[in-house]
Order: sequence, then C-alpha cells, then structure tokens
Amino acid sequence: MTYISQPRTLKLKGHIKKNNVVVLIDSGSTHNFLDATEAKRLNIFSFPLPNMKVIVADGKKIEKVGKCHKVNLQIQDFNLESPFFTVPLGGVDVVLGIQWLRTLGTYATNHQVQFIKFKWGGQKYKLHGFQAPENQVVSSSQVYNSSFYIEIFGHVDFPSLFLFDLSYLEDFLFGQPVPQA
Repeated sequence: MTYISQPRTLKLKGHIKKNNVVVLIDSGSTHNFLDATEAKRLNIFSFPLPNMKVIVADGKKIEKVGKCHKVNLQIQDFNLESPFFTVPLGGVDVVLGIQWLRTLGTYATNHQVQFIKFKWGGQKYKLHGFQAPENQVVSSSQVYNSSFYIEIFGHVDFPSLFLFDLSYLEDFLFGQPVPQA
C-alpha cells in the first residue's frame, strides 16, 4: 500500500509490547485509537462496543469499534498506559487525540521541526517526530527502515477521528436509525 505525504501531521515511532508502531498526534481526534488489526496482531483483547461508531473527517462511519484497557505505549523515553478504542486506521497504528492531549495541560508542538514538548508527572519530555518529503511515495513497510511515512486521506490534512455513541443520536444525526451489522 502506498500513501501521499501530508505535511502538517506529527508522527512518532513508538512501541507496544516491544513491537514497532507509528503514532499520530492528532488534536482533531476526540480519543485515542489503536488500529484493530494491530491490536489483534499484538494479542491485545478488544471489547466489542456495538453501540459505538467512529466518524472520520470525510464523513465515513466506522461501525466496528472496540476498546482495549491499559495499553502500554512507549514513545522514545515517554511511557503511557491508557485505554484505546480499536478501529481500522489504515495508515497509522496509533492515534493520540484530545483524550491524551488534554491531560498534558500546556504543551508545544512544532510541525516544521517535528516535535512535541510537554510535562508529565513532573518530568519534561520532547518527543521527535518524522515526516516524509512532500509528494514522495513509499510503501508503509518502509517506515522503520527509513524516516519515511506517508498517508492519504483525500482533501483532509490529517485523519481526524470522532467517536460517537450513536444509539442515542441516530435519529437526530441521520434522520433514521443506522442499520446494525
């Protein structure tokens, strides 16, 4: 699979259970997400949430949502233990959204130089990201063999994810209930 670079995204190399993962820091996502295929590959149990839906920035609804509890994510010298919703992400392995960012209080990001600075548990962290050159196309398998990672999401600058419990909002949002799979 190949993707096209989006220059405004902040991606970091991380680890879950000593396995490489690509982490997207996304202030446009409401929650933390773990790719469902990656969760299965890492043998992390995901509780099914049949009434939860995820709506991505392009309006597409993802109906197969699960939740993992206490996932340990390591990014450079920073360790995070957090619950994650599982959905098919198809471009990154982990998304850290507002669910995590709001716990940081004041933080600084620099998308030009590719880093995020914050204080956690009294300790200062500066996590360095990576970015592919604009318009370069590579395969997703090259992420850990080089400093390249590329993704495409149509006309969206980054893949914002929004989590909704639609069991209460289906009529209001869509005018009719969303069919259950």
